[in-house]
Amino acid sequence: MSDSGIAQLLGSLGQHAESVEIINPASGKVAYRLPQFTYDEVLAVTHQAREASAQWVETSVNDRAKIALRLHDLMIKHMERILDLIQFETGKTRAGAFEDFAGALFAARHYGKRAPKLLRLTRTKTDAPFFVKNYVDYDAVGVVGVITPWNF
Repeated sequence: MSDSGIAQLLGSLGQHAESVEIINPASGKVAYRLPQFTYDEVLAVTHQAREASAQWVETSVNDRAKIALRLHDLMIKHMERILDLIQFETGKTRAGAFEDFAGALFAARHYGKRAPKLLRLTRTKTDAPFFVKNYVDYDAVGVVGVITPWNF
């Protein structure tokens, strides 16, 4: 992927006073600059994510599964571009980039196929099965903050 392709991909993030340089480990050169959001911008994006999360909760599990399968299909459709980006950002070999890509691809397909069964209301055993009925019901958690490894 060219530098202009990366710039186009990141262009929707807007202009920010501060940014961090992302170095291409294969060349040691600046690949692009990633904007650093202010506290207020993070709060605004978090608010938008919470609104989207409320819509997601109202989406049926079957429709969510369809969305995961659509993600899978889009990943396959854009695989070469995604692999280019992984290589560009990490300096990994094509095989290494594909390993990262395949993990996400298989997860999208797995949950797309299995979510309706995995997330259905399930009866569980109790000490008094004739008097008490227990069920496990899964609810969406909503927006969470997560720190993840940069390279996966």
